Amino acid sequence: MIATDHQYRTTRDRLERFTQTLAKLKSGSEHDLLHQARVNAILAQTERLKAELNEYDDLRSGNVTQIDASSLLDLPVALIKARIARGLSQSALAELVGVAPQQIQRWESGAYRKVAFETLSQIATALNVTVSERIDLSRAAPVPLKGIRRSLQKLGFPSEVVDSRIFPSSAVGEDISLYDELDGRIGLLLGIGVRDLAAGRASLQTSQLRFKLPASASQTRTRAYSQYVEALCRIVAKTSVTSPSALPISWQEMSILLFPSRQASLESALRAAWSAGIAVVPLADAIAFHGACWREKSRTVVVLKQSSKEESRWLLDLIHELYHAASEPLDKEFAILEEEETSDARRKSIDERRAQRFATEVITGGRTQELTDRIAQLAANQGPRLKSATQAVAKESGVPVGVLANILAHRLAESGVNWWAVAANLQSSSGEPWKIVRRIFFERADLSRLSRLERAFLLQALETS
Repeated sequence: MIATDHQYRTTRDRLERFTQTLAKLKSGSEHDLLHQARVNAILAQTERLKAELNEYDDLRSGNVTQIDASSLLDLPVALIKARIARGLSQSALAELVGVAPQQIQRWESGAYRKVAFETLSQIATALNVTVSERIDLSRAAPVPLKGIRRSLQKLGFPSEVVDSRIFPSSAVGEDISLYDELDGRIGLLLGIGVRDLAAGRASLQTSQLRFKLPASASQTRTRAYSQYVEALCRIVAKTSVTSPSALPISWQEMSILLFPSRQASLESALRAAWSAGIAVVPLADAIAFHGACWREKSRTVVVLKQSSKEESRWLLDLIHELYHAASEPLDKEFAILEEEETSDARRKSIDERRAQRFATEVITGGRTQELTDRIAQLAANQGPRLKSATQAVAKESGVPVGVLANILAHRLAESGVNWWAVAANLQSSSGEPWKIVRRIFFERADLSRLSRLERAFLLQALETS
C-alpha cells in the first residue's frame, strides 16, 4: 500500500522502469520459455504497481466518503487510508495529534501494531472521521481456546502443529482478543468457523481437492496435516505473479531450463521454477511425509520437506516434483503427497521411479548409468567398498557425493538391498538448503496479493520454530 507522496513517486518511477524493460523484452529476438516467463513476471508486477497508484489517486481525489473496515483488525489500515483521503501528510497528522512526524511514520509503517486503542481513537478524532459505535451481537459468543485446541487435536492435528502453526504465535492462555483471528484461520483450514468446529461439524473431507495419501499414511495425524498443507498451497499459489507455463518433459530440456549457466545448483533451479509460474515453499514440521506437488486452477505449488542438510538432496526432490508437474496438462488438477524415500510404496511405484530417474538424469547430465557402473567397477561388486567407490566417483565426475549416494541407494533398493544408512552418512550436514528455499520464496513471492489473515498464516508456517 502507498502511504505517502514520496512512496507514490517511487512507485511511479518503478512502474516506468518496468514498462521500459518490458518494451525492450518484447522488441527482442528471444522467444523461448524462460523469456516468456520473464515477460509474464514483469507484466504482473506492472499491474500490481498500477493498482497501488490508482488506489492512492482515488484516495487523494476527495471523492472517497467511506472506507470499509469489517473488524477491529482492519481499523489501522483504514485510518491510514483516511489520512490520505483527508489530504493530510504524515507530518500534518503528527501536528494534529501532538507527536513527532517520525512517530506517525513508525506507526504507519508497522500498521499501528502494538499501538494503544486510546491512541487509535485520538488519530480518528484528529482525522475527524466517524467510526461506527454500533456493537454487533448477532454472532454467537466465542468458544474457549482450550475447546478449539481439543477439537483440532480430535481431528488428528498434532498438538505441536496446533500450537505453532494454526494458533497465532502470540496466543497465550485464554486471550479472547485472538478469537476473530483464529476463527479466520479455521476458515482457511477447514472452510468452517470455530463454533462449527467445536460442535463437531468439522471434517477432513471439506476441501474439494484431496491429497492422494501414501499407503503408510493412514494415520489420522498425517491426514490432518495434509489438510493444513493443502490450505497453505492455496495461499502460496496466490503469491506467484508469473503466468504458469508448461514444463519440458525431456531431461535435456529441463536441464537447460533449470541451469542456463550449465552449473547445477538449488538456487538456479528454484529461480527457474518461479519464472515458470511454479511456487516453491519449504516446511519444517516433523510429520512423516517427504514433500508434495499440488495444482489447482493451473497454479502449481511444490512443497519441499527434507530433513537432510545436503543441498543436492533438496535439488533432487525439487526436480522430482517438477517431473510430476511436467507430466500433467496445466489444466489438470492434482495433489501428490510423497512418502519417505526409503518406503516400499515409493520404491515400487513406477511413476515415482520415473520421477527419480528423471531428476538424477537432469543433475548428472544424463550420466546416471555411466556413474553407477563406474562405482560398481571401482567397488569390484563388493558391498563394503561401495562407500569409498562412491566418494571416488564423485570426485572424478564433479557430481556431489550426496547425489551419487542417493542414486546408488535407489538403485540398490530396486534390487532389495538397503543401503540408505550408508547413503545418509555420506550426506553433508553443514548446509542450510531450507533457508535457501525460504530466501528465494521471499524474493519471488508477492505477499501483497494476500489478505492480512492469509499472510499471517503463511508467515507462521515459514518460521523455523
